[in-house]
Amino acid sequence: MIIKDRKRLEFDKWASGLLKCKDNMGGVRSTPRDSRKGTTRMTDEERLRKIRQIQLKRKKKKRRKVIVTVIMAIILVLVILFGAFFMLFEHYYSKMNFLNVAGDGNTDYVAPTSGVYNVLLIGVDSREDQVKGNSDVMILLSINHNTKKIHMMSFMRDLYADIDGYGVRKLNAANNLGGPGLLMSTIEKNYQVNIDNYAAVDFFDMASIIDTLGGVDIDVQDNEVQYLNMYLDEMCGLQGLNASDYYISSAGQTHLNGLQAVAYSRIRYAGNADFQRTQRQRDVLAQLMGKLTGASLTQLSQYADEILPHVTHDLSQTDLLSQLAAVTSYKNYEIVQERVPYDNHYTSENEILIPDWDYTLPKIQEDLNS
Repeated sequence: MIIKDRKRLEFDKWASGLLKCKDNMGGVRSTPRDSRKGTTRMTDEERLRKIRQIQLKRKKKKRRKVIVTVIMAIILVLVILFGAFFMLFEHYYSKMNFLNVAGDGNTDYVAPTSGVYNVLLIGVDSREDQVKGNSDVMILLSINHNTKKIHMMSFMRDLYADIDGYGVRKLNAANNLGGPGLLMSTIEKNYQVNIDNYAAVDFFDMASIIDTLGGVDIDVQDNEVQYLNMYLDEMCGLQGLNASDYYISSAGQTHLNGLQAVAYSRIRYAGNADFQRTQRQRDVLAQLMGKLTGASLTQLSQYADEILPHVTHDLSQTDLLSQLAAVTSYKNYEIVQERVPYDNHYTSENEILIPDWDYTLPKIQEDLNS
């Protein structure tokens, strides 16, 4: 009994000191002294309950410190990651050829459609200037987030165009006369399509891009082989290459490298002339789009490093970042191909294709937004 009482007194003394300590720190107050009966003893249950309360508060305080530390660590890691990402993005962006053409007469003639992003892809037939020259490829890449579709709409090189300051010409002359800005404003004015941005390449830049993405697989027709090799003669000659090393020997399913794919896209004498040429261009582009949308983030980073130096464009850093971030989400979008002028809805005068305007303009809007 003596030992038990001594232990109890020691426990009371320890608990009382702990409670008084908490009282001095603004915590739980010890039991007040009764002037007639002396110090009121707490029961064991009350004493343990108060001790547990003190211990619980200490644990909560420690837990808060741990949570704050973890949050700060997460924020620090995010800052480092975002900083590294933007440094990488700046690295890529600095490699591109940014050319703002807003001052070249580019005016929006049509209000933009919400949820639709339109970029004009321009392939320039040029030996010296990557931007100016006749635009043999003019494909409106329209990404419709409302319908989950990617439209590839070709505007043929011989289309009618009333070009500001120059009068009626073939559409491909606009780029040669005033660069991408004049070409965009001409399409907007004549065909009532809003264009947000452009991206331009010449034939050799396009070949490099195709090589970076691993080439394309094309079913080459018998009547296309000789013309494909003819264009290879020209392109290889300009680069000091032996064209015979690139020749296609026979028709059939063929894996084409960059120069071969560009030569294939330029064929206009086989089949349905320039009408079929635009189809070849879209077929090649559709395969490239499939490679990009199906790539991993690591692959996209590698592609960006090699492809961007070959592209001239007018996208701001914010616009480009937004589009790059969305590329992988496009893999589930349906790719739809169109061509202007539409079959059986045009006439030809002086080698200029004049659309049936009453049919063509509403049809363009219907195609891009349905």
